[in-house]
Amino acid sequence: MGPVEGFFLTLAAIIVLIGLARGYQRELGNTVVFMSTILLYAVLYQYGSSYLLRIGEIFAPTSANAFLSFVLTVAFIAIVFASYAGRTFDFSGKPTPPPGGTLIDLAIGTLNGYLVAGTI
Repeated sequence: MGPVEGFFLTLAAIIVLIGLARGYQRELGNTVVFMSTILLYAVLYQYGSSYLLRIGEIFAPTSANAFLSFVLTVAFIAIVFASYAGRTFDFSGKPTPPPGGTLIDLAIGTLNGYLVAGTI
């Protein structure tokens, strides 16, 4: 296993543990934030990549793609940190009892870990 896979699995495992500790009701709010951010990035890349690369050439003319990747990664990390540290969408309701609730926590935490680690 190479360094990229190790980083991916480590980051995903950390987010899964956070998901187990927080519960699926709060984690679903983070999932909404992560998925909307990924959608926004996809739309920006699809329709505005020429503008973004032009802006990147102003700051780093030799490696505009690397600079753009760095900026988007830092922005995504900031969004992830703000999502976990601040207020997010909380889905109200009665929590599921431990065997089922823990499995739901694990599933939602795994989804969030996949979204965050895969995007970074």
